[in-house]
Amino acid sequence: MRLLTTVILLLVLLMPCTAFTQNVDLTVQSIPDSATVKINGVNKGVTPVLLTFKINSLMKIEIVKIGFDPIILDYQVSEEDTLIFDLATGEQVDEVKYLKQLLMGSKQTESQPSADARSEPAVEEATPEPTPELILEPTPVPETPTPLPTVVPTSTPEPAEVPVAEIGTIYMVDELDKKPVIIQPPKIGSIPVNIQNLNVKGNVTFNVVIGVEGNVVASEIVVSSGEKDLDDWILPKLKTAFWEPGELNGEPVACRISLEMNFHTLACRFHFTNIYE
Repeated sequence: MRLLTTVILLLVLLMPCTAFTQNVDLTVQSIPDSATVKINGVNKGVTPVLLTFKINSLMKIEIVKIGFDPIILDYQVSEEDTLIFDLATGEQVDEVKYLKQLLMGSKQTESQPSADARSEPAVEEATPEPTPELILEPTPVPETPTPLPTVVPTSTPEPAEVPVAEIGTIYMVDELDKKPVIIQPPKIGSIPVNIQNLNVKGNVTFNVVIGVEGNVVASEIVVSSGEKDLDDWILPKLKTAFWEPGELNGEPVACRISLEMNFHTLACRFHFTNIYE
C-alpha cells in the first residue's frame, strides 16, 4: 500500500501542467486609454491593464470611460491574448494594425512643421532667364558586343544582431523626462514539457534596452532562475514586447530598464511584476 501511494505521488509531480488548470495572461487596452475595466461587474483597474485568468474562463468584460458609450462583450479565455478597443467606434482593433498606426502617428507628429513655420509667407525666387540650348550632332560610335558579366554565386550571410555599442547613447530611466510605457507585454506562449518538469519557482531579474522605435534591442539576465534551461528559454521572449520609447528633451531615446519576473514552472505561471510601473 505504501509503495502504491509513493508511485501515485511521483506520477502527479511528473505530469505536465496541462493536467492542471493553466493560467494565461489577458491584456486589455483602449483608445484612448485610462478607461475602467470591469470583469463580471468587478473593477479590475484602468487601461492598459494586464490580467491573469484560468484557461477557458467565461466572463463579461465592460470597458467604461466618460464621454464614450460603454463596450460590453462576453469573452472566453482560451490562450494568451491582447484585446484593443476603439471607444469612439465601439469596435475591437487588430493588434498589429494598432501598433503600426501608433508608430506611424508618432513619426508623422514629429515631422509636421510648427504653426509659426506654416504661417510664414513663401518668398518667391526670381526665375532665371532661359539659356539657349546648344545642340550637338552625335558622333557615330561603332557597335561592339558587350560581354556578359560573370556571375559568381555567393552565399547570403545571416543578419547579425546589432551590438549595443552601435545603438548610441543608452540612458537610465531616472535620467529621462518620460519613462517608456509598455504597449505589448512579452508573449510567453506554450510552456515546453521539459520546462514544466523542472518544478521550480522563484524570481528572475533582467536588464532590457529599449530602442528609439520601441523595440527591445538587447537583454540580459542579472539574477538567474538557477536553471540554465529556463534562463535560455525565457530570455528571447523579452524581444516579443513592444514599448512606447522613453523621451529626453521631447525626443525618443534608447534607455535601459530593469524587469522582474515571478515564475512557477509546474503551475505554468510566468508573471512580470513591475512591467506597468
